[in-house]
Amino acid sequence: VDCHWAKNCHATAGSAVELWTSERSEPTATFSWGVDTVISVRFNPVEPDVFASCGSDRSVALYDVRTQTPIRKLVMQNKCTKLCWNPME
Repeated sequence: VDCHWAKNCHATAGSAVELWTSERSEPTATFSWGVDTVISVRFNPVEPDVFASCGSDRSVALYDVRTQTPIRKLVMQNKCTKLCWNPME
């Protein structure tokens, strides 16, 4: 689970990334990119409408909330279990 930096929104990881607000009992948006399980999700603090997720297939995926589309997917050599954005960028 990760909270949006500016909006009343949070993201959860599971079979897909789901965006939620506290006013709704169902997700406002669902993002998936061909992975069995999403392990972690983090919003970007500088560009708050972009978030990244890491999956069980060793992938790191970038998504844009505004267009509700995936931006890019990278497959790593090792398994990724946690994400952190570079605070200097």
